[in-house]
Order: sequence, then C-alpha cells, then structure tokens
Amino acid sequence: MSAPTIETTTETDSPVKHSRVSERVTVNLSDKSSLALSRLVNLTGDTKTEIINKALQVYELIQGAQNNGGEVWIKEGPKADLSRVRFY
Repeated sequence: MSAPTIETTTETDSPVKHSRVSERVTVNLSDKSSLALSRLVNLTGDTKTEIINKALQVYELIQGAQNNGGEVWIKEGPKADLSRVRFY
C-alpha cells in the first residue's frame, strides 16, 4: 500500500509529490550507514528523515530494475567508467 500524497507544482509547473507521514519506524544503523547519513545531511541539507525516504525510493527503483532483468549503472565523474549498481 502506498503512502498518501499531496501534489503541488514547482515554478516549472511540473508536479511534485510529497508523502504524508504514514509509518514511524525505529532502525539500528551500522557505523558505516550512520556515517553516510551524517555526511548526506551535511552535503544536502536534507533532514535524516528526507534522506532515508529518498534512499528507500532509490533502493526500490534499483531492486525493481534487477527483478525485471534490468540493470542500473552509475558514472561517478566526467572521466570515470560506468559501474553497475548491485544490491545483494
């Protein structure tokens, strides 16, 4: 079941969906994940909640592609090679 959403528009009139709080969870983060979360807060200015929500959406996208036989690739810089993104 998906979370209820509110649809708003930006200056470009493209729809942006914001989820309402539909579930509260408590998680235990590994040291590596806790450090990544702190770095992302500093890098983006997003809240921890926003970052975790975005991370779950990206994970779902990648997992869905893999489950359908697709692949997700990332290029980490202009001169970098493409690397396949995988979750095991």
